[in-house]
Amino acid sequence: MKKIIYLLFFIILTLSACFTETTNSVIPQMHSGKNFPQMDFRDNNLSINYYGTINDFPASAHLTIIEGGQKIRTDIKSFDGNKTQEISYIKINDDIYIIDHQAKVKSMRKITENDFILFFYIPIEKFLRKSPKEEHLEILENASHLQQKCNHFRINTDTSHAEFHVWNNILLIMNTEMKWENELIKMNLEAISIEKINFPNDSLFKISLQ
Repeated sequence: MKKIIYLLFFIILTLSACFTETTNSVIPQMHSGKNFPQMDFRDNNLSINYYGTINDFPASAHLTIIEGGQKIRTDIKSFDGNKTQEISYIKINDDIYIIDHQAKVKSMRKITENDFILFFYIPIEKFLRKSPKEEHLEILENASHLQQKCNHFRINTDTSHAEFHVWNNILLIMNTEMKWENELIKMNLEAISIEKINFPNDSLFKISLQ
């Protein structure tokens, strides 16, 4: 689980460097005691499966979005040798639940603006408003993945390289390499299926902390 957390933490840092200053106008609202701004998904109910590698070991993820982003669940599995790491991030309105399935540890807190990446979410219009040169951002030609038109961009710094395809504010392809304490940390995941959910399974969002 620690590897998954570290990887997502560094991806958050990479993206939020662009995202935070880009959205100065909305960040004060996030800390004003009001509800967290609703994530802008254009399809109400979606199920997306991902496959790839984390640090060259096989990995998979499943994203469930219902009620237009009011409820979102991300389940990530990484197969590290003989061990399987599995962690779930569950957003219900303004709360986020984190489940470490191996350690059987659950926690809950209020969601913050930096948690968006846990749900493969980038508010693309706000994100790309920042000066590309200032934030090491290279905007590429739009690309297609799973027959969906995607925004395609890279971020390159001295310690990281990241490439993303974003559709409907959802990451469909994520290829990242980041150096941390002389170690190269990599996450390469891409969506292999997108399905609309006609009958949402609300049991995925019934969370008990006991």
